[in-house]
Amino acid sequence: MRVGIFTNSYSPVVNGVVNSILGFQKGLEALGHEVFIVCANAPGTPTNEGRVYRFRALPKLPNADMWPPTPFPRRMWRELSGLHLDVVHTQHPVWLGRWALWFGRKNGIPVITTIHTQYDEYCHYLPIVGRMSRGLVRRAVVRYCDKCDRVATPAETMRQKLLQWGVTQQIDVVPNATDLAPFLDADGRSVRPRHDIANDETILLWAGRIAPEKNLRFLIESMALVRQSAPATRLMIIGSGPEADQLRGFVADRGLSDFVIFPGHVPYSLIPPYFAAADIFVSASLTEVQPLVITEAMASRTPVVAVRAQGSVDAIRDGENGLLAQVSKSDLASKTIELVLDEPRRRRMGARAQEFSKRYSAPKMAQRLVAVYESVLNGRRRS
Repeated sequence: MRVGIFTNSYSPVVNGVVNSILGFQKGLEALGHEVFIVCANAPGTPTNEGRVYRFRALPKLPNADMWPPTPFPRRMWRELSGLHLDVVHTQHPVWLGRWALWFGRKNGIPVITTIHTQYDEYCHYLPIVGRMSRGLVRRAVVRYCDKCDRVATPAETMRQKLLQWGVTQQIDVVPNATDLAPFLDADGRSVRPRHDIANDETILLWAGRIAPEKNLRFLIESMALVRQSAPATRLMIIGSGPEADQLRGFVADRGLSDFVIFPGHVPYSLIPPYFAAADIFVSASLTEVQPLVITEAMASRTPVVAVRAQGSVDAIRDGENGLLAQVSKSDLASKTIELVLDEPRRRRMGARAQEFSKRYSAPKMAQRLVAVYESVLNGRRRS
């Protein structure tokens, strides 16, 4: 099968969508399928890329690691037509997602889309209209989904949300493929001395894009409550983003600079040791769909404590591979303290978390995605 994945962002950009694409690409190719990536020509792009087609990009969006692609040069569309793709798979409902829909129709190729994001939760990045545009965003997503031949999404909670918004096209749940290998046997022994963390201190870890939608101020204040009951704890926040400087100021203003560690941006290839060094992964985000960092933490034998919200409830089996808390600082702190003070339980839960994470491996999820492709192709043949 020849699969064209159309995405607004791709390597060297690092984010959840890109990591998911890379996982599926690896899994599909291992199954013998040919994968072609169509994306934007972002700065730092490798010069020698096989089966990667890059359109010219506009300047980087403010507060986002994304360079919007243009539909130029036109000769690229002729080259893509010559690939004789069996399936077009889009990763966003805008920009290349729209043009991919046109391309699929023109060439008689079925179009599948994956909705990775609660787009209505990111309206604060839109100038002028802001949150007033939530309804417009939802309707635009619905219209796009219903024009595709099939819709996929990584989590059941997001499938239910799309149905509530009014999507009538069939929706399949296909969790993000994760390359677990770097996390399963990661060695975290170098992390503590690098950041002056004592061996008897418990590391609470969060990693991702430092932005308002991640609810990090709530998380920091919750973990500060943990420290009151368990002083030998440190909170580590890995990443960069538009709120990084403000968050450091927020920590300093509350006298928590000796408690919260900001390693800054860590290259993705160097992330696994941090997950392995952590004792508990913590999250207060309310806007995720299927956060890969939770899967990666579990693959590293690190149990997760998160607020009960979309994304976390799909991945965490409360009391088995992690704990779910109410959206309350005191309850999130209380659940975290349970594990901080009970190391044997942490270890048991971490072992179960690692086993649970294997269901999201790239080979298994690629097989699941192929089943969706084949279902769409068979439906086309019958009709």
